[in-house]
Amino acid sequence: MTIRQRIRLTGIMSATTIALMLVWILLGQLAEWNNKRATQAAIGSFAAWMRLVHHLQHERGTTAGLSTDPAATLRYVARVAASDSSLLRIPQPEQLIALNIRESLTNLRTGILSRSIQPGEALEKYSHLIHDIQIHLATYMHQLAYNHDFSALSRLGFVKEQCGQVRATVYAALLDPESFPGPIEPGRNAILTAPHFITSLTNGVSPEVVRLLSPGDLFQSIKEYFLRASSLMRQRHPSSPLRAAGWFEEASTFIDQLHQLENGILSAIADTVHSEIRYRQVIIIGVTLIALALAAGLISLTITTFRKILASLDTLKTALSNAAQSGNLDMLIQTPPPSNEFGLIHEGIKELVGSVRSILDENETRATTDILTGLANRLRFNEALDLEIARRKRHPGKLSLIICDIDHFKTVNDTFGHPVGDKVLQAFARILRFGIRRTDMAARWGGEEFAILAVDTDSRDAVALAEKLRQTIAVNAFPSAGRISASFGVAELLPEDTAQSLVIRTDRALYRAKSGGRNRVCREG
Repeated sequence: MTIRQRIRLTGIMSATTIALMLVWILLGQLAEWNNKRATQAAIGSFAAWMRLVHHLQHERGTTAGLSTDPAATLRYVARVAASDSSLLRIPQPEQLIALNIRESLTNLRTGILSRSIQPGEALEKYSHLIHDIQIHLATYMHQLAYNHDFSALSRLGFVKEQCGQVRATVYAALLDPESFPGPIEPGRNAILTAPHFITSLTNGVSPEVVRLLSPGDLFQSIKEYFLRASSLMRQRHPSSPLRAAGWFEEASTFIDQLHQLENGILSAIADTVHSEIRYRQVIIIGVTLIALALAAGLISLTITTFRKILASLDTLKTALSNAAQSGNLDMLIQTPPPSNEFGLIHEGIKELVGSVRSILDENETRATTDILTGLANRLRFNEALDLEIARRKRHPGKLSLIICDIDHFKTVNDTFGHPVGDKVLQAFARILRFGIRRTDMAARWGGEEFAILAVDTDSRDAVALAEKLRQTIAVNAFPSAGRISASFGVAELLPEDTAQSLVIRTDRALYRAKSGGRNRVCREG
């Protein structure tokens, strides 16, 4: 075997080995990264279903009073609207399941309003429907079974459903005591008699979730809730709509607190998964750079050793040295390859660098950009908001937040369809993008809501900016949908503000704009 052949064989074997190692490691890391992304998507879907269950529990609770409590009808209508809104937020891949649930709900509501379904039967049907949704949620529980925090969330959901059933039962009994002749004792619920309730709820759970749960206080609150329900059941004669309404509000407040706790735990889980995704990205980049460095070192060593035998290796050596010294891989890609068999190695390195760069750029874009509108997504916006607030803590200055919402966007989707709705969102985003300064940031906040971070801007100038955008939107003809309007909320950063409190105040201003008739700008003081 000649020296040329030995060099060729050595190069082929070395390059193949490194390429296989790189591919093997990258495939493993990408698989983990994709798994985490799938988990992140599953958490988002679970949150949507969990929100629907919460609204259906409220809706179920109001049915008992429809025939005796005049205020119950208004509560029921409001709860129906909230449930329908939650159904619309179910992710697109699961809309078929959501449509089936909507059909079942429509039949049930029709029967309730026509009095063909009695309150007791309605409670049972709602409970069955909620149970069916919880069975569907078991698919997410299986996917996230490794996560003890998620197991704790599942157990909390069970407790919340028990509380919801007790709320509906006691409310119905206070309105119509004769419909519940037996000695029903919510205070004897199995939850309270479980010997290891706290242990089962916190076993293996992360310290952050344990802190959120505060198991001792949670157990005491649940116990007091059931004992309060038992006391009312024993004193349900005579019927009292006023007392029933008071119980319903009291129970709803407690159950809403449990729902907030669910959201807090789910947010903690989502934050953990997001951190793991970022960690995997760092690993992928690190492995890629190490593999490229090893490949460059091997080729450089081969060139140094055999440069007198194969003069064509000098070109490749020079290109690698220049790229390494400058830190600019584009120089390697732009260097003309040798016109011989080593040119194939050079071309392979160029393709590898180009492919890795494309993958990293695409992942970075997807992680921080809303695909539909091209604006920053909420994750990137929150990071920018935290950064600007931290900067204002060190160097005082003005900062304002604007949140806007397209008025009656649901009507656009219902009337013209989601494709037209998507075009409206894209056109709306373009108006925001070209209507702000380069130093500001516009982002899709969620659904038809958008946010603008106005740096070095006080609330007066932010209101002027929002008004300019509002007028531009009002006179713009949107594709296939015609004229639309938007409502704006504006708030300026106060010294004591956090990102969360600033968002809450801005959202409060937006709510006033919506409540005040829409198509207007409101400022939070």
